[in-house]
Amino acid sequence: MCLQGENQLINTMFQTINAFEMKLKIWQSQIMANNYVHFHTFAKHCSLNKDKYSTLLFQLIQEFEKRFQDFRQNQQSFLIFATPFSVDKNILHHGFQMECIEVNSDIQLKEKFGHFSLLDFYKLYLPKEKYPKLNDDALFMSSLFGSTYICEQLLFSRMKHTKNKTRTKIFHQHRENSLRIANNLHQTKY
Repeated sequence: MCLQGENQLINTMFQTINAFEMKLKIWQSQIMANNYVHFHTFAKHCSLNKDKYSTLLFQLIQEFEKRFQDFRQNQQSFLIFATPFSVDKNILHHGFQMECIEVNSDIQLKEKFGHFSLLDFYKLYLPKEKYPKLNDDALFMSSLFGSTYICEQLLFSRMKHTKNKTRTKIFHQHRENSLRIANNLHQTKY
């Protein structure tokens, strides 16, 4: 799935969610118009229940809108982070306008932006002293965990070592405490 795995940036994940929401809306309107181009099996078997499935899609759309409303509040930050050279400067918060204009005028930065990953661009090429707001925004965006991949990977590897053949008699409470200790030890290393 597009939302799982390592090195997922929140802005890319939000784009995937937006695309899926748009698909849901198109599917709903097409079903209501008896257009089953995306649902060949549905057209053969269930065309009489179009209102039922349209309602279900509508409910799903509403659930997505409710669930991801916090992300929509950060949509401008996602846009600045992902496209600092092409974002409309007129709609930006005044704190970002001048920096985005400066960035957009820097031909060398624009060239580097096209050849490196977002994280490498911000980390290696965007001077912190000259663009403090853009750097702060980039740090914020890159620190957001879009998925629980890292946590799950750590937890499951710790659990594998905690719960093995030689420790089968360990009680649930002890296993939980062992995982907590292992996790705390891992955090103090970093």
